[in-house]
Amino acid sequence: MAAIRAGLIALFVLAVPVALIATNIRIAVSEQRVYDYAVSTYDAAAVSGIPESELLRANRQIHRYLTIQDPPPLAIDVTNRPGVSGPLFTAKETAHMADVQNLVQTLFTVQVISAASTLTLAVLLLVFAGPRALAIAALGGATLVVGVGLFLYGRHLGGDASGTLSEYNDRLSQAELTQWIGASCVAAGMDPVSRPCLQQ
Repeated sequence: MAAIRAGLIALFVLAVPVALIATNIRIAVSEQRVYDYAVSTYDAAAVSGIPESELLRANRQIHRYLTIQDPPPLAIDVTNRPGVSGPLFTAKETAHMADVQNLVQTLFTVQVISAASTLTLAVLLLVFAGPRALAIAALGGATLVVGVGLFLYGRHLGGDASGTLSEYNDRLSQAELTQWIGASCVAAGMDPVSRPCLQQ
């Protein structure tokens, strides 16, 4: 029985980060405002020479293409300011968008499986280990998410070599601290897996 509890706890602690990250990515990919943000924020109409209304219409088509299963091939025609119509993407870019669509659909599948697994494991933990074990394992999974995020952010921060040498050294120190805190959170998040009081 203790081995079953330990296994459930370990699986739950690992499933929570996957479910949380995949769900957040799915929400972002499914939100139309994410697509339209770049058009308005970075003045894409002026840079591209394509009116904003055309870019927003193209964004709606891209959003639909990415978020539905088995869409027809992506073919978006836009009209620029002088009134010339043409495809928004080259053949190479269209092929890339097909790869992105496959990746998004794979992520959606992972999100559904990980969310269902997390809920199933939560019920099993309640049955076999009780609410206290479930709460500690959930905290462990959430801490694991924070730890991985901090560690990756620290890696990114340390890889940014822009600015003066002094600024870079400051960033490097901050990156090391962030990575250390992230690694500590990962260790703390994995603690419920080996916690003896949960396995009894």
